Parts: sequence; C-alpha cells; structure tokens
Amino acid sequence: MTYYQTGFNSYQWTAFTEADLLANGRNGTSFGLGDSFVMSGKATVTMSTVDNDCALNGDNSFWYGDNASEDRSGQDASVNGAAVGCKMYAESYHVLHGSDGKTYYLIEINVEGYSAPGQGDSFYSFYGAKPMAGVQLTVVQTCNVSGNWVDYRCLGAGDLAPPNTPPQFTNVPENGVLCVAENTKLVIDLNATDADGDVLGYKIVGGADAGAFTIDANTGLLGFTAAPITNGPARRTARTAMRSSWRSPTAEAASSTNA
Repeated sequence: MTYYQTGFNSYQWTAFTEADLLANGRNGTSFGLGDSFVMSGKATVTMSTVDNDCALNGDNSFWYGDNASEDRSGQDASVNGAAVGCKMYAESYHVLHGSDGKTYYLIEINVEGYSAPGQGDSFYSFYGAKPMAGVQLTVVQTCNVSGNWVDYRCLGAGDLAPPNTPPQFTNVPENGVLCVAENTKLVIDLNATDADGDVLGYKIVGGADAGAFTIDANTGLLGFTAAPITNGPARRTARTAMRSSWRSPTAEAASSTNA
C-alpha cells in the first residue's frame, strides 16, 4: 500500500487580542455575548501557521477533548512571527451587529498552552467582511466551533497598527531629583511628548515612598498626599510613569522622582 503526503502551506492573518476588546472597561474580564467595542481599524498582532489543508479546526476532539485542536497535522501556532504554545484552534464564533446596520462574524482563536498577552487569553479575527473604523459592534450570538469549516484565507482584522513609540518626559531632571520646600504639597507638573500623538496617562508605579505621593492621571500633576514636615533635608522617592493609551500594546516611559 502506498501513502501520499499532502503538501503543507503557510497561512497568515491579522488579529486582535482579548485585551484589545476589553480595553474599554465595559466588557468585564472575558469577551462574550452582550459585549461591545468600537472597531479601531488597526489590528495588533499577526498570527500564522503551516497546515496541510486550508482549514482552522475547532476543539471538539474525540481523542484530545475540549481546549485542543481536532487537527493534529499542522496548526502549530505563531504570533508576530514567533512560535508559541502548541496548536491553535477555533474556539467559537461570535455574531456581531454593527452600528452600520450590517452583520459581522468574529472567530475566537485559542492556542494550546499559551495565553494572549494582557487580560484574557484569546485572539480574535473577523471572518469574511470587516467593518470600517468607528463602527460599534455588539455580540448578539456566540456558538462553538467544531469541524473544519473556518478557512484561513477568510480571516483578518485589517492592517497592523504601526509600532507604538514610547512617550518621553520633558521636564524631569536627568538625575530625577526635585527640590521641594518644606510644608509644600506640589512636587511638579509633569510634562511629556509622544511622537505618535497618542493620548497620555500618568500614574505612580512604585518607589519606596509611593504611598506618600499622588498624581493626576490626566495632567501629570505630582504632589504629596500631605505636605511633609521635616527637620532638615529629607528624601521621598516615587517612580512615576506615563503611558500612551490610544494604541495597543501601550508604550510606557518611566522616571524615578526623588523629592
């Protein structure tokens, strides 16, 4: 008896992470039925695999059970060109109603032994038509995927977003030391620039005396929670960061500030 090896081909498409779809803060800790998001127009990751057929199988495997690919030939996962986990599979498909009056389909893709970066663990890619940027999409139905009907060639989430350039502080001394008079609450009004023009947010991310400081997340106004009273020079240390919040993954620049 003669056996023939079917040829393997490479497939690549763009996708979102679950963290992208949870970023609006209204969809809880996992994306699903009833959740909504606004189409950004830019995908955040590239997924790829090599397979001996053109189908991304589901996870209802007789031998491997749920949470494992039905197809054990091919479907090894790569994200942004790097191999991750084991095999990928289509977990479910979501039916979306758009504010443009159209219906769209979103495939949820999981990888054995690997979670997508950020909150949540899945990747998402449209199947067939993709909405325009700015369209609000709401999940009205979610169904499990089994079998091999998801064609790699129909997956995609639009063009990749360009790399996010880290923002830069513009008025923090190189050594991070700021001199503040005794009984003064204000430390500094932090200023920053972002080459991408993204919206910036500020926060305190550490430091030995982080609890002694407060910061306005929108303006970067850094101060003490209470004006320190000292007898002679004293040092309070906090680590502040700013984040460009429009794109994902976010870019962050940090500065240690001693006051």
